[in-house]
Amino acid sequence: MLLLQLMKSTRMNTNVLIKTLVLAGLVASASSTKATPIYDNLGAASGGADPVAPYGPLYDSFTSSGSIQAITGLQLALYGPGGAGTITVGLFSDSSTAPGALIATLGTIDDATISAGINDYTLSLVSDPLLAASTRYWIGLSDTGQSTSWAWSLDVSGTGVSGEYFANQNRVWPNNTYGPYQMTLSIGSVPEAGSTTAYLFGLGVAGLVVLRRKLA
Repeated sequence: MLLLQLMKSTRMNTNVLIKTLVLAGLVASASSTKATPIYDNLGAASGGADPVAPYGPLYDSFTSSGSIQAITGLQLALYGPGGAGTITVGLFSDSSTAPGALIATLGTIDDATISAGINDYTLSLVSDPLLAASTRYWIGLSDTGQSTSWAWSLDVSGTGVSGEYFANQNRVWPNNTYGPYQMTLSIGSVPEAGSTTAYLFGLGVAGLVVLRRKLA
């Protein structure tokens, strides 16, 4: 009887340990990917909107934080009233304060979903590329249609806006003089090795217990 009680107690303690490890890993992972805006002028008053096509591609530059980060969110101020075509949003490198090579496609937006007037749209990210520390990048928009425009603002008081640049088919322009396109770009920290290890260890222990039960 005592042996059975000990075995039952050991099983319960193992289950508690597994749940604790997995929960700790999930909490650590969630906290490490908390979104932080590093460029944000969506709340500024719009001064107008430039057609993404044929006036584009259109670009906004931004500078990453002081550590390696991942893009976790992007919102854009777009002007409708919709139509045929698809907007492609990409992350580009910097080439001497100008848009450089495409690094990754971040997502697409159907022109038909853009309503009349200027509204904010959240991009469904298809990739979350890592950003090197303290490095300038560009968000670029191209459009196969003719109906959608990207709003701009002369207000450069938002987070990370002053001192950056925007570009269109004419040239590269300084934000502080002419007013950039409007967006909010958020980043999240790369999960720490310790947090990832704890999470994977918890899952590994859980897997071993399941395997033992199947073999029993």
